[in-house]
Amino acid sequence: MGEGVHQLRAALDNLIVALADQAAGVTLPPEKVTSFQFPIADTPEKFDAQAKRHLTGLPEDVVRRIEEVQPYHLLDYVFGDPQPIHLNDENLHRLRELSNHDKHRRINVLLHRADHFAVHHSSAVPPTMELNTGYVHDGDVVATVETRKAERIDVTTELAVAHPTTGRPLRLQGLLSGLLLGTVETVVIPHVIDTSLTSSVTRS
Repeated sequence: MGEGVHQLRAALDNLIVALADQAAGVTLPPEKVTSFQFPIADTPEKFDAQAKRHLTGLPEDVVRRIEEVQPYHLLDYVFGDPQPIHLNDENLHRLRELSNHDKHRRINVLLHRADHFAVHHSSAVPPTMELNTGYVHDGDVVATVETRKAERIDVTTELAVAHPTTGRPLRLQGLLSGLLLGTVETVVIPHVIDTSLTSSVTRS
């Protein structure tokens, strides 16, 4: 999970350096690119401040396209109508929070919740079961079963990670590949990259 978040965040920063190289017409030396970073800002004011620090030297049209994909612009489409979504539900914001939490604070801990539970038994009386439907940690009780002839108990779990700000579980199924990767790959990078970029830059 941490590696996936790191690679997605790094891809955006790599893109900024590639665009800086393109703007300069040469491959910039390492000491010239240390300040470059893809801003992810929650307000226009925060974006302006980050742009001054991390996007100096990039063409104005590139900075404008980067600004256009900031979390405060992106919308979620519900029944065909654009509806503003809560900031904590926006995927670039999620990516930044997960990345910062993992690098600078604490490791993102995976959460587990039983999503399937079955008791195979040979008793004429069905077993009594009580399932813990909340998220559990290692050592927590997933379920209790009262039966004398249980042959096998099957449990599958759903994985999630807690949102660093709200603590709300984010389901892993689809979070990395469907939401975060989808936003970076199909929304952000295509919007920021000029079609005149070379294929090597596009692959970055």
